[in-house]
Parts: sequence; C-alpha cells; structure tokens
Amino acid sequence: KAQSDNGFPLDLLSPYECFYATPAYINPTLISDEVKKLVKWHADFIAKECMFPDGAINQHPKKRREIWIVPYFAHFACLGLLRAYEVLNDKTYLDSAKKWLLWCKSHMNEDGTVYDYIGGWYPNYTCTYDYDSVDSYSALFAYCVWEYYRLTNSKEFLLELLPYLYRSYNILKELFQPDGLTFAKPTFKIKYLMDNSEVFIGLIAYAKIFHEVGEEKKAQEVLKLAEKNLEGIKMMYSEKLKLFVSEVNMIGDKMERFEMWYPEGLAQMLLLHYVAKPSSKKNEEYFMRVYKMSSNLKSPPTDRSADQY
Repeated sequence: KAQSDNGFPLDLLSPYECFYATPAYINPTLISDEVKKLVKWHADFIAKECMFPDGAINQHPKKRREIWIVPYFAHFACLGLLRAYEVLNDKTYLDSAKKWLLWCKSHMNEDGTVYDYIGGWYPNYTCTYDYDSVDSYSALFAYCVWEYYRLTNSKEFLLELLPYLYRSYNILKELFQPDGLTFAKPTFKIKYLMDNSEVFIGLIAYAKIFHEVGEEKKAQEVLKLAEKNLEGIKMMYSEKLKLFVSEVNMIGDKMERFEMWYPEGLAQMLLLHYVAKPSSKKNEEYFMRVYKMSSNLKSPPTDRSADQY
C-alpha cells in the first residue's frame, strides 16, 4: 500500500511488473561515436588488462599488481562487458563475460558461496575463505547469467549453469529475515539497502531463469520472495532523513545518517537503478534531492592506503 501512497517518496517496481515486462535492448544507433569509444576503452580494459586466462576478473591490471579477485565487483565488470557487446556488437566482450560466469561455476562452493582471492600471482591464488557478502554475490550472479541469456538465447548454457544457480539461490534464501530483508552474510548480520536492491533484481533474474527452464512453480516461489523483499526495502525509509537508510542492524535499528558517499549516497543510486520505476516525476524529484544533499558528503580517501577501502 505504501507503494501507491501519495506520501511515499518513490514509485517502486513490482516483481510481477519486472517479470512480465518485454525485455529491453540497447539501440546502438542512438549512441554517439564519442560514447562508443569510451565504452570500448573500458570494456577492453576489463577484458584485456584485468581478466586472467581462466576467466577471473582482477580488481586492478593483472600485470602490475598481485591477485585481488572479489566476485561482487567482478559481477559489475561482467555486466559492463555485456552492455559493451550490446553497444558495439563485438563478440569478444560476450565471450569474456561467459568466461567469468564459468569461473564462478568452477569456484562455487557446495553451499553456493564463492570466496574472495587476495594475494599471490596467477595461477596461484591465495584464498581468503571469506567473502565481501553472500546476498549480493548470489543475486548478481543470477543477474549476470540472465543478462547473458537475454543476449544469446543459449538454453544450453543456461542448463549448464542451472545446478549452480540452484545452489546460489538456496544460500540467498537462507539469509532472508522475517521483515523481508537479507543479512549480508551468515556471520555479518546487517541488512544493507545496497545489497537488498541487488537482491531484488537478482530475484527477478532467478524467477525468469526458472521460468525459462520450465520450473514455473519455482519461479512463482521466487516472485513471492521478491514481493516480501520489496516490502522490507520500503520499511527502510526514514522520515527523519527523508531518505532510505543505508543499513538496518540485526535488531531492526535504522542507521539514520547521511554523511559518506559510500555507502549512504551510493545506496540511494542503486535503489533508484534497480527498484524504482524509470519514468516517474516522484523518482526524479527524489534523485534531485539526493544529488543536492550529496554535495556535502565526505568522499572516500584517495591516497594509496585507501586501496582496500
């Protein structure tokens, strides 16, 4: 009901709206040559400078620094490669995205998690036996797989990854709490707006994937979970801030602050990108409010010691 409330600050998508929507594709003819050059430069940097032969995507150029593989960030790089393929129609980027997804398959644990690897030199990875998060990793894995399938219609590849998608989905389900939000990981019981925005779009991807392989009952189960997740996200709105909070702790306390671009500012952007309707005057007004407020936010430090940050 809050979704249709005049007093609620955003017009949010519904899971079923996303599920039944006709897939949208980038029209390359609407993109300038200048922008295409930028897309090519960034996609080449990911595919040529940061990707190892086995498909792993490093956080920084592989020739200059030691291994630093964080699947959370690498999933975004994968999405960038897929967008580059849409814009430039260069199959190199599509193949590179596929290599990353196969790396995830070969490095997925039995419980559906994927570890970070920090230290060492290719091909000798140093495993951390830990992860930045579990909820976002799972959600973004499904989102990348769906986006690859959307562009290739390769049912064979979808079926190859299906057992791993089930593993990944099951660990995501375990992180759900009664309020509809997910903990970042079993050992870190914080509910992040950023993560849950990614969880929402990831659940839509899981539902579409299960539908494509004929698992209709499973697809409907996922959509119901996405509805619950959306209700939890709506509860993260703070009347005090007139914004959504970036995190809620395990006992339900909202962290009502807006001081740093990361995570407070970026969390608003991911919410708008994944969960809010794209054409809405209300959402445009919310974006402008965040934009104006962000001018006073502290930025991350820029010295070398801040690499990990």
